[in-house]
Amino acid sequence: MKYRPEIDGLRALAIIPVIFSHAGFSTFSGGFIGVDVFFVISGYLITSIILKEKRSGSFSLFSFYERRIRRIIPPLFTMLVASALSTYFILTPTEMKRFSQSLVAVIFSSSNMLFWKTHGYFESSSDLKPLLHTWSLGVEEQFYLFFPLVFLFPWRNRSGRLPIIIFTLVLCSFVTADVLVKTDPVFAFYNLMTRAWELLIGAFVAVLPRRQIESFRGEISKKDWRKVSAEILGLIGIVFIALPYFLYDNHTATPGKSVLIPTIGAALVLYYASGDNFVGRLLSVSPLRWIGLLSYSAYLWHQPIFAFARYTFGSYLNAGVFFLLIILVFVVAYLSFRFIEKPWRNPALIGRRKGALYLIGLASILLAFGGAGHVTKGYPDRLSSRERDILGQFDNSLPEMKYYYSNKIDVAFRDDCSFYNTSARRNGGAGAMILSTNLSVDCFSRKSLTSKVVFVWGDSHAQHLHSGLKKNMPVDWEILQVASQDCHPRIVSEPSLDNYCEYSNWFALTCIRNSRPNVVVVSQDRNCSVENMNAIYAELRRAGVGKVVFVGPSPRFLIPVPEVFLKTLNNDMFDPRKFIDKKILDEDLFLKTVLKTNHTYRYVSAVDCLKNIPDVIFIGSNSPDNLIIFDTDHLTPIGSDYLAKHALVEEITGGIE
Repeated sequence: MKYRPEIDGLRALAIIPVIFSHAGFSTFSGGFIGVDVFFVISGYLITSIILKEKRSGSFSLFSFYERRIRRIIPPLFTMLVASALSTYFILTPTEMKRFSQSLVAVIFSSSNMLFWKTHGYFESSSDLKPLLHTWSLGVEEQFYLFFPLVFLFPWRNRSGRLPIIIFTLVLCSFVTADVLVKTDPVFAFYNLMTRAWELLIGAFVAVLPRRQIESFRGEISKKDWRKVSAEILGLIGIVFIALPYFLYDNHTATPGKSVLIPTIGAALVLYYASGDNFVGRLLSVSPLRWIGLLSYSAYLWHQPIFAFARYTFGSYLNAGVFFLLIILVFVVAYLSFRFIEKPWRNPALIGRRKGALYLIGLASILLAFGGAGHVTKGYPDRLSSRERDILGQFDNSLPEMKYYYSNKIDVAFRDDCSFYNTSARRNGGAGAMILSTNLSVDCFSRKSLTSKVVFVWGDSHAQHLHSGLKKNMPVDWEILQVASQDCHPRIVSEPSLDNYCEYSNWFALTCIRNSRPNVVVVSQDRNCSVENMNAIYAELRRAGVGKVVFVGPSPRFLIPVPEVFLKTLNNDMFDPRKFIDKKILDEDLFLKTVLKTNHTYRYVSAVDCLKNIPDVIFIGSNSPDNLIIFDTDHLTPIGSDYLAKHALVEEITGGIE
């Protein structure tokens, strides 16, 4: 197809917000939507290329796959080699094992499925996963594998039906995505079935009859409504793409209805922008075209560079440092484009046989490295025997979740009062259904009408309060609880049999209305909303609750606290505070500032309470047995005991006769 410089400009509009969003710049809170714009561009380009070859009679499925391999694989493998070498010296065995699994999955174009399967509440932060961004490559590669097969049917008889066929596929995929994003959002985010409609929108633009495009645009010399409308629609497309970058955030459900705006925007730009109008000329300016040319390599390299920087330096990375890292990303991207991408696209420079042998050999080495990393559980021999013992003590990987069960955290968390399907999660399921067994009656039914009652409601950050409350609450108090992992509390008017979280919240509210507790304690891990807190308080007061206490999120560390503990052993000057996630500190500060004049309900800052511990991560002697957090943010029984004793019990019992 004829080169369209404005498409490189559109790529620039997609990659810049993605990188700034992943760097943590709050201005680009919705920058992740740039990936959806890339999907539309990819669908348009591959369909346009196939159409051109079909018209000329030169289409070959083998040649199509060869071009995709030359375009995608060499820069990808180069990044994988560099990342593998870096992880060997930077990551701990637990993280190294996870990296090794993702490395193998990338080779087989299935990392999106791996990240869906291994997404869990006790997984490490997404910011620290060097290959997390390859999920989108997995989606694209799977699409490239199946979509060209549509064009193998008799061409002359079906070419006129292509827009109808593709539009039907768009609708089917979109409806599936919009349903699943509500019932199983993790599956919807990573799966080809729920992402295909975005690539197919680009394909739909490509198969629209060319005569409509040409007649609608009109000639350059004519100042008629057709040219003006093309300019306006192209500009609307730019606005549709840009606005979500600033208006969306990590609460935005994707890939549902919200993604329609940027994807339609990208389609409008692809359809109407050209060298003959303002939008096309704007997107064709040299800086945007240059960034667009580097966009694939920049996308490949930004995540591992950011992840390794965060893993090494923690929260000491400020905006200035990230600007330098972004410059580094584009320097590396240029080198990748200049010395990897361009040569590999030219069959005259790297022949088919030579290229195949090289890529197969490199894939074999990467697979061997990744497979060994998985089998050995992250090359633990790199560490001392004491370091291995400490990390082994806190190993919580699926499916065993050894630490969780051997230390009876399930009992401390009171898992029998949760609707989260832990068994399904351990067996690789999505956990997006309610448990088949009923909750224990002791969870929600008071034993005595004369006793005082505190009811605990929320997610796992409500669960980890239980052991401390049980140990420190006065004997004349009962503790009831309905709290389900990964389920933020909110008002739900009707039960849902398809969504365990909706059911859990509805059931908790029903039990609160029936048991009429003296105090309700509400807690969640992050993303607390003052509006939601106000709504919960109003509803609980209507239910007859005398007092409502909200507990803020506990300090969240960028890497698991046992790994932070290892750093304290190896460096007397090491400050664990630098690995506390600043986002949690900012959220807690915001809530304290907003609620300091609130006289209706109470807010307990877990961050403030636990920051008072002199050594931040452990209480008493310098021992792994005294850690207050067992992963990145969930309290051990020791941590729960400290929070209850020094802040929570007094807040609950104060003023209750």
